[in-house]
Amino acid sequence: MSNRTRVYGPTAPTRLELMGIRFMAAEAAPDTGAGDPPVDPPELGDAGKRAIAAEREARAAAEREAADLRTQLATANETITTKDAELATSRGETQSLQLERLRETVAAGKNIPTLAAYLTGTTQEELEESATALAAAVSAGQAPTHVIPNIAEIPPAVPESPERGFLRSLGVSKAN
Repeated sequence: MSNRTRVYGPTAPTRLELMGIRFMAAEAAPDTGAGDPPVDPPELGDAGKRAIAAEREARAAAEREAADLRTQLATANETITTKDAELATSRGETQSLQLERLRETVAAGKNIPTLAAYLTGTTQEELEESATALAAAVSAGQAPTHVIPNIAEIPPAVPESPERGFLRSLGVSKAN
């Protein structure tokens, strides 16, 4: 093959050449376009044509397998993306629950368990500072001051006349 141009295959021997099938020198075939089936040279003989047909079938099978693998890879990538999103959501929920539990623990430690929702911060130190400030505010009397000790002192829903108020102040319950 010194000065002849090969039409088929790279410079290394192909499977056909290893089987003893040699190609004849020919001019390079013009590009007939993608998708056109290659034309078998008539000089090959039956063994060469069978070998080329087997190579074409193997290539088609490899292309089908590659397409299947690309589809599987795309499906796997979609699954990974979905699982990553689920994992991020689960981590967020876990962090939220851990913070809520820490908030309740700190509030219980400061004897204000019912006020745990009012604690601010994301670390134990921040929550403890918030709980200390909240406990100080509650113990300083900044809690609700309008407690009614006796139900009899609740003002009536209907405004009463001045006469009726006078009678009530004297201890008369009903005016005849």
